[in-house]
Amino acid sequence: MTNYAIIPRVGEPIERTLQRFKKGALMAGIFREMKERTSYTKPSQRRRAPRRVVRREARAAEAQPLEEVIRTMAKHKPKHPTKKTAPKAKYVTPIAQRGITAPTPALTSEQARRQLRGF
Repeated sequence: MTNYAIIPRVGEPIERTLQRFKKGALMAGIFREMKERTSYTKPSQRRRAPRRVVRREARAAEAQPLEEVIRTMAKHKPKHPTKKTAPKAKYVTPIAQRGITAPTPALTSEQARRQLRGF
């Protein structure tokens, strides 16, 4: 356990003394050590921790270019977004006008479908 102490200065307000203590304890790593000691960490987790850090940093390095692309795309948004409309349907002539007759019973279902589609 790390020990850390400060000596209050003459005429120094208690708030300032506490602020100095907090900053010094933070720099000494006391708060990090307290957080680590609040719960038990299995030895296997302690061994895996450095590998997890390396993986996290690698993922962050991969994601960084994507974030730059997204930022660039956000800068170049159109001022007036275009109205999205449904695609226009192609006009299909009715079956009777195409000269296709109803499928005969001798045709297979696939052949009947093709005949109705006009292939």
